[in-house]
Amino acid sequence: MDETKRAVAHFSICFRDHNDAQCIVPLINMLSRQKLVVTTIDYDKAEALFKNDDELLAYAKALIDHGDVDYYARGKAIIGRLASKGGLPALTLQHHLQYQELPKEKRCTTVPRFEELARLGSPPAMRELALMKDDGTCMPQDTAAATALLEKAAPLDPMAKGILAVRLFEGKSMERDRDRAFELLAEAADAGDEYALFQIGYAYWVGNYVGMDREEARPYLERAAAMGHLTAAEILAKAPPP
Repeated sequence: MDETKRAVAHFSICFRDHNDAQCIVPLINMLSRQKLVVTTIDYDKAEALFKNDDELLAYAKALIDHGDVDYYARGKAIIGRLASKGGLPALTLQHHLQYQELPKEKRCTTVPRFEELARLGSPPAMRELALMKDDGTCMPQDTAAATALLEKAAPLDPMAKGILAVRLFEGKSMERDRDRAFELLAEAADAGDEYALFQIGYAYWVGNYVGMDREEARPYLERAAAMGHLTAAEILAKAPPP
């Protein structure tokens, strides 16, 4: 059994035997990498196990990201229910889906709603606007304004921290500061961001920007792999035992 199938089996057994909601999101993420769909899981039962709206929203996002039509519809319905409660994260994700579903020539009509959500304090909406400003989508390109929005969003948005870290590594519209970039990635990793976990782990694994330290790298890669990061799982599968 290859590493991907082993991981899928592990997550499936975890959910089936332990009724643990935390098993489901990594399973969906892992399936996403392989474009697979598991039909033997009771997803209605899975949804009932999540303890709060944040967990349920993460699950819905994983379903959306998978790309399967039925998964997408299920995830979108969950997001709609959560958005009806008025929570900013769900409202922002719902609006993001509306943006993605529109023809490209009509997507700019969604900008005022993103701006409204950002004014209300939604970090993901700030991140969305920052990306638009960064490449000049629906508005004049303004990398400095994009950076300012990312800095405002970063304290509460691990994805914004990761993007800001890349800008600091590259010196894009701000002074290059690799030490601060690594600090931001570490903070995002501590918050459970899969991308940041992998980046920190990989940096230690190969010695990018830091000294090579595979003992330090392993916990980060293991956490990323447990969340469904296929490359992290592959690195660990090929590595000698600790």
